[in-house]
Amino acid sequence: MSKPAARRLLEEFRALVKQLGANPYLYPPCDDPNLPPNLYHKANIAKWYKVIYYIEVVDCRSQG
Repeated sequence: MSKPAARRLLEEFRALVKQLGANPYLYPPCDDPNLPPNLYHKANIAKWYKVIYYIEVVDCRSQG
């Protein structure tokens, strides 16, 4: 991979992370038959790369 291509990939990945921070449900569930259904989501970047991620919900309410 050339340096300009690597920079573009990194820029697209950073933009994706920023989008996911605002709306983690933006991309559809991953339809890979090797993964559990409706657990992982997928996003495509830089034409050739698939980013697979899952959403972890954290309960931030205080216990006391």
